[in-house]
Amino acid sequence: MNSPKISVCIPTYNYAEYIGQAIDSVLMQDYDDYELIIIDDCSSDTTRDVVDGYIKKGDPRIRLVVNETNRGLVGNWNYSLELAKGEYIKFLFADDYFIETDALRSMTALLDADPAISLVSTARTVVDKHSIPYKLLTHFDVDCSVSGTSVIEECLSCMLNLIGEPSAVMFRKSQAVRGFNQAYKQLVDLEMWFHLLEQGNYAYISRSLCSFRIHDKQQTAVNRKDPGTILETGWLHQEYLDKPYISISPLRRFYVCYDYKYRIWENFRTNSQEIKKQLYDSFFSKMEFFVLVSIYKIAKPIVKMRKKKHVTCLKT
Repeated sequence: MNSPKISVCIPTYNYAEYIGQAIDSVLMQDYDDYELIIIDDCSSDTTRDVVDGYIKKGDPRIRLVVNETNRGLVGNWNYSLELAKGEYIKFLFADDYFIETDALRSMTALLDADPAISLVSTARTVVDKHSIPYKLLTHFDVDCSVSGTSVIEECLSCMLNLIGEPSAVMFRKSQAVRGFNQAYKQLVDLEMWFHLLEQGNYAYISRSLCSFRIHDKQQTAVNRKDPGTILETGWLHQEYLDKPYISISPLRRFYVCYDYKYRIWENFRTNSQEIKKQLYDSFFSKMEFFVLVSIYKIAKPIVKMRKKKHVTCLKT
């Protein structure tokens, strides 16, 4: 298949239990100008057998790539980008799935209509391991299109990922040639969204088009147990809070940075000297950290009130 409009990329590792549902949701789309690339990162379960079953049905859009060695999560995402031939990239994790048949068409239409848009995302439905929905994740009440840098600023200011997970976004391959930053594990997707949003505008679909599955085997749950990932928010702050387009006030910047570090200190103060050492070495000296506690505790109630209102900032 040459130059499809969309590359739907399913990076997977030991998700034989779920990947069939993900593939079915792609094949049921009412938009068919796509390739479906499944990149298996050396699974030890029956993932390849499941995918082979679909390939044997003769759909030329489906391609299975099996890595010779394990690339790891971020390495496999970047390999997906390398293999993709499409103009647009649509990740779909093997444990997620589209819940609407017009997901590809709806997201593609926004990118086609406005070359200034770099990133599209959608509301998503949270489901459990049995595919039972129990929550809607959405940060805006209406469809909107706004400047990308305003979304970066709002994410930093509110300390939230207002964009979503990889299964919820679509973007232009030409703007993602840098790849995902392998210095990150937990926030690797958000850092990439910031990279894309520096290049153009953001469009949001308030209707849920995909699922986001929560279960104890997902990589996010595994990463939370890795002490090294808890410092990533600080790295993101250091990289983006001083960008020239960020207009967050100095007091707000202080709060954003300090609140994150204070929560790390509070969570690990009794059981991890190494994390506390990294915290002091990376962001504040021990003396500075404790001197600033009183300012932080005065500011916290005020900031919490503003945080509840953050969605109004980006509505159009």
